[in-house]
Amino acid sequence: MAVGGRDGGGRDAGRPSTDDLVDALIREHLKRTGMLTALAAYDNERPRSSSAVTSRSGLTRGLRIERLVKKHQEKNEPLPSLLYMVTSHLATRESTRTSPVKREEQSSGISVPVAEPGPAPAVASHGMGRMQPRRGGGFGGPMLANAESDFGPRRTGRPGSATRSRSMFGDEEHTATGNLSQPSSEESSSRRPATAGALRSHESSAETSTMSAKTKQPDNLDAAKSSAPAPKTELVPPPPPPAENHGFKFSADDDFGADFGGPSTFSVPQTAKIATNLSFEEARDVQALVLGRNATFQPSWQQGLYWTVEEELKFGLWQDQGGPCGVIAAVQAFVLQKLMYEMPHARSQAGDESLLDPSDSQRDEALVLALSHILWQAGQGRRAVVCLRQGNEVVGSRNFCSSLCRYTFESLDETTDFLRSRLHNVKDENSAFVVLFMISALLSRGIKEVRGDMDVPTNTMIAAHGYCSQEIVTLLLTGKAHSNVFDGEITGMMTHDDGSDKPMKGILSRSSVGHLLLTEALNPGFIEVGSNYKQPRHPIYVICSESHYSILFSLDIAVSDPANFPAPEMFDLFYYDELGRQDERIRLTIDPSPLVSPEPFDPNKKDLTPPLEHCIRTNWVGATVDWNGTDPLL
Repeated sequence: MAVGGRDGGGRDAGRPSTDDLVDALIREHLKRTGMLTALAAYDNERPRSSSAVTSRSGLTRGLRIERLVKKHQEKNEPLPSLLYMVTSHLATRESTRTSPVKREEQSSGISVPVAEPGPAPAVASHGMGRMQPRRGGGFGGPMLANAESDFGPRRTGRPGSATRSRSMFGDEEHTATGNLSQPSSEESSSRRPATAGALRSHESSAETSTMSAKTKQPDNLDAAKSSAPAPKTELVPPPPPPAENHGFKFSADDDFGADFGGPSTFSVPQTAKIATNLSFEEARDVQALVLGRNATFQPSWQQGLYWTVEEELKFGLWQDQGGPCGVIAAVQAFVLQKLMYEMPHARSQAGDESLLDPSDSQRDEALVLALSHILWQAGQGRRAVVCLRQGNEVVGSRNFCSSLCRYTFESLDETTDFLRSRLHNVKDENSAFVVLFMISALLSRGIKEVRGDMDVPTNTMIAAHGYCSQEIVTLLLTGKAHSNVFDGEITGMMTHDDGSDKPMKGILSRSSVGHLLLTEALNPGFIEVGSNYKQPRHPIYVICSESHYSILFSLDIAVSDPANFPAPEMFDLFYYDELGRQDERIRLTIDPSPLVSPEPFDPNKKDLTPPLEHCIRTNWVGATVDWNGTDPLL
């Protein structure tokens, strides 16, 4: 008769598979011991399945170690993780302990073959060995190699039959229903031939014996395990670091959380637990929207988002090669917005140039906040999608888009928390996160919506020579992939296929950060950037000059205030080019009130005026620019 468990059914009803238990045990150990980078890498390499164990109490019940956990709960200094607990228990068991079976053997003269125990799994002080997939799926390694003897009762009955056995972690008896995660007879015999055969012969003899088979089988298993000599010293784990969680979230039934440092102060949201692979259709549509049907990314797009090594430019992201500058510059603009105007330290140091010398933790946090802001804005404040790679498919592969998975979030905080937990992916030099982030923004907006934003829906996000199109830059800056930089919409210029008017869409409201184009200076009257871009809420401008994107910004919030525009007095702008190999800050002093009107730009006349100055004058007409001793960038 099956013994009812907490779920009201049989004890094994709905019991997790061995793979799910091992997976949860690894995550719980990494989280509890503070190995957050390893945990994030593991979660990236092996996303949770729909059957994953997501609570510590569920893991405790699945491993049948309730009594062991309760025993350690009562200690003043409990071990930090279940894996430590199990390992310590196996490694320190008393070798001299005499089991009831052994005592019966001595008194009755019955000889019972004893199974040789497998080696106890070892845990390093600050890490774990990687679990390798078995050929048949799942994980292998010392833990699972001895799963039958060391981590639960042996099931010898046929599927559906009830077999009584004893847990090695206490004297409790369990009734097993079914044959979950049962290895094949061939696998069991090759792994532990003597043990399997001995148990079968013992069960047969026990049924005809006057002694109770119910008593003999579990006691024999207990005696078999107790035959291993105990180590002389007990494993002493390192003290756990402050509780954080970058990949394993305990649910409300986490019965033992208080004994292991209390509830986590940071957790990945529930929606991030399961990654969804891009379908064939989604991968095809992403490929077509970003590159076109048959094109591939250039190698320059393989990079992640990481910082320059120059001490004076600690606020700056680094671009390795030409191509992804539009994405990097857009992210850089929002990093500066967070660093200079929105993070807590920015309010206490408003306008101070020391804001451009952030600590490593401050700039990392600014990067996370910038990324989540862009994605949440692209999702129109309703959702955000983060796209990651499965495996190490390079961007130049034709299968790159097919290797992607997506995480969808329904709040800005969840998005930020998840990106914070994946910061190692973001900053990895070869992570292709520049591409992944661009695709994340497209999926946050929606493929159909992005095509509806554009004047020509068949255009691609990557234009000629591997450079960013205007649409992807506008999507990252404003949340919509409009093709134009003027204010509002213009009608009467384009038509739909059915002949109806199709409005040309520009920037519909004042943007958070601005955008200035050299082409406006080169083509006066043909292209004009509107005031929504020229007078943004923060004086930070993405500069597009000669097919390259860079950054111009001010520490003075009043510089872009429409009430003060154009500024009546001189002010400073800083220029940063992530591809420019700068080793110092470039500070420009702008005088917006020149004494003489500027001469119109003549493309046929040899002109040694730096292109950056032409961009500046599209916003501050006729301004003079002082480079303050820095050689002008021609």
